[in-house]
Amino acid sequence: MFTLLLKQLRKIITEQISIVRGEIRESEALIRADIADLRKRIYELEKEL
Repeated sequence: MFTLLLKQLRKIITEQISIVRGEIRESEALIRADIADLRKRIYELEKEL
């Protein structure tokens, strides 16, 4: 019975890790998009100088 509980716990933890990794990937993509947008704005502002 203890082994079954450990297997279930391992499954739950693995699923949660997958979810968190997915959220991290999404956050990284948003950050990259924000950085690209900021670089574009900086470039446009520098052209105006």
